[in-house]
Amino acid sequence: MHKFKITFEKNGLKSRELAAVLESAGFGSAEKYLGVAEFSRKFFPPGTVGVFAFDAESQKLVGFARAFTDEIFTTYISEVCVCPRYQKRGIGTDLVKELKQRFSQTAIFAEAFEGNTSIFNSNHIVQKEKLVVCSRAPCMTA
Repeated sequence: MHKFKITFEKNGLKSRELAAVLESAGFGSAEKYLGVAEFSRKFFPPGTVGVFAFDAESQKLVGFARAFTDEIFTTYISEVCVCPRYQKRGIGTDLVKELKQRFSQTAIFAEAFEGNTSIFNSNHIVQKEKLVVCSRAPCMTA
């Protein structure tokens, strides 16, 4: 059984690794992310926290979760990405658990596609009946 290291430490995080995890989890093209100068630094600006899962043997980044927080009142989990090859091993659940523990003093919000709520539900982040999510697609420039 594979072991994984979960950490908030992002020193040495490579844009290529981060983009590869995003692409493998269906969050767009790695090539487009890598076209952004200093992508990994810009993906985690001030007020944004990442928690990362690394394969303990290979040291390869296999998943991460990203949250926006004011550390006082609100934390919003924006993405939970795990490479498909490593899914269904509890990694996503563990990433959310770490965020929940670190920001236990705040209200925590997250979005999930229908059928993909189990990682949140297992961490007692549950669907609210009257809460509605509103969004728009990003503007794509040529």
